[in-house]
Amino acid sequence: GATAVPPDPAVPVPAVVLPNDNGTTRPVVDVSDAQVAALEDYLQTGFGLVHDDGVDSEGVPVVTVNVTRIPGWAGSGDRARSMQLLTKALTHVAEKGEYSVVVYFGCDDRAKGVVPSGAVQWLRDIHDSLPRTSKKNVKKVVFVNVPFLASALISVTMPFVSAKAAKKFVWAKSLEDMDKATNYHLSVNHCGERFKRSIQYVGADAQTMEPTPVQ
Repeated sequence: GATAVPPDPAVPVPAVVLPNDNGTTRPVVDVSDAQVAALEDYLQTGFGLVHDDGVDSEGVPVVTVNVTRIPGWAGSGDRARSMQLLTKALTHVAEKGEYSVVVYFGCDDRAKGVVPSGAVQWLRDIHDSLPRTSKKNVKKVVFVNVPFLASALISVTMPFVSAKAAKKFVWAKSLEDMDKATNYHLSVNHCGERFKRSIQYVGADAQTMEPTPVQ
């Protein structure tokens, strides 16, 4: 048979195109395995809503919740499914023992994520739906960059009644401030690589935290 001749690298290879319904064409875009894996991870975590791959300085699992990824419409099915996703993640981690939760309210740049209306009530509904073990095994709940009004609502509406439970609340001004706020038990590096990738965290010097765009 004929021997296949490899294309000359100096000669440009024509782009492969696919037809659209309206008769136009579009180029085929090559997607790497890494990009596919990143997209799958993005979808499986509720578009970056929850990650459970963190571990603190004492080896305790850390679950991160990105409040800016809560679906915007309070009555939508997406918000209900997101609640199920988060409840499942917290329950799964709690079954193994102690764990901490980082509740991230985004950064101050609204272009990089906005906390939707009803977010505090949504968090309370999450708490109410958790089994007793999940509530009991929480070691620490760190709220990061919470607006003043939201912090007041959280303090008033969250049904923690004992002084012991109230001590689990920690307030941090930013991801970089977490280590000091938690007496150096928990920092942004303990939140897990998946969380940091999802917000494109690059460190304190650049102060860049923004959502990962869907390619």
